[in-house]
Amino acid sequence: PVEGDEAGDGGGEDVGAEASTAALVHKTLAALLRGCPMGTDFVFESLRTTFPHKRRDAHAHVTFLRHCLAVLRYSPALLKRVVGLLVARMVELDVEIALQQRHLEEAEGEEDDEPIFEVDLGDSVQDELAKMRKNADKLDGMMALMFEFIAETCGQRRSVPFAAGAATAAAVTAAAS
Repeated sequence: PVEGDEAGDGGGEDVGAEASTAALVHKTLAALLRGCPMGTDFVFESLRTTFPHKRRDAHAHVTFLRHCLAVLRYSPALLKRVVGLLVARMVELDVEIALQQRHLEEAEGEEDDEPIFEVDLGDSVQDELAKMRKNADKLDGMMALMFEFIAETCGQRRSVPFAAGAATAAAVTAAAS
């Protein structure tokens, strides 16, 4: 569902065109699933196999998650499997952040040691910190959308309005570009 990695490259016109294209794709997919309910297996497999790689930017992850949740609005049969997939991927991202944090903590302890060789093949502490921040931004945007979806699906209203969560996810996406 996501073509490019960069957010906001084409200006407002591209965003509008992307939104109208996405709406048309969702409308078509909803009609197909109404006509062939067994197609949910294919849709799930497509979502599973096209999930953005962890190295993709926050915009790719948040946009993909937004489209997955849109599918669930017209195909509730996919709810359990897709939410399970999304939560599993968010947990993987959280584990990645914890590993990066552990690596940074270990690197801080090793900074005092004199290098044996001049060549350092590893990432610098600043590079690792930047990667960790990007992953944290991805996870924040994804969690904001998931919490919105959960609140909407469960019929519970939070103290933060639905649009505010979307604004948070949009801010994370914009900050990533």
